Amino acid sequence: MRQPGGTCSASQFVLGTSQHSYGFGTFGTTVEFVTQPLRNAGGNCVLRLPEMIGVASASGPFEAVRVENAGTATSYTIHSGQSLSVVLGAWWPVNKQPDPRYPCAGALSDVTRAEFPLASGSTKIDLGTTYYEVCPAPPTMSVTIES
Repeated sequence: MRQPGGTCSASQFVLGTSQHSYGFGTFGTTVEFVTQPLRNAGGNCVLRLPEMIGVASASGPFEAVRVENAGTATSYTIHSGQSLSVVLGAWWPVNKQPDPRYPCAGALSDVTRAEFPLASGSTKIDLGTTYYEVCPAPPTMSVTIES
């Protein structure tokens, strides 16, 4: 998976416990969000949002999927000691059946882990829930940073 740029290294972040919650989407979809707290234990850096992340089932390999930027910024200055959260969102048909309104080629099922790439290395995120389906294209996942 191509690294997104910026200057942050995975080794400078300390992970907190992820939390998940349900959201609101279009009619007929289930929407879930996972919030992964991070603390910058290193120097100041610039975190650039990736265009792709890795996702995997509990025992499967990570596979790259495109993500939508759910915020307005594409990069963030992260100061030493600062806490922030990576927020991953995903959506899929509520009845877990193919929906012609949302075509999904190559769906990945039962996703429980994500790999968030940084300029150097990546952070592995345990979702604490199962995303029934993630589409590589068109994207059915989003990412943003909350500080």
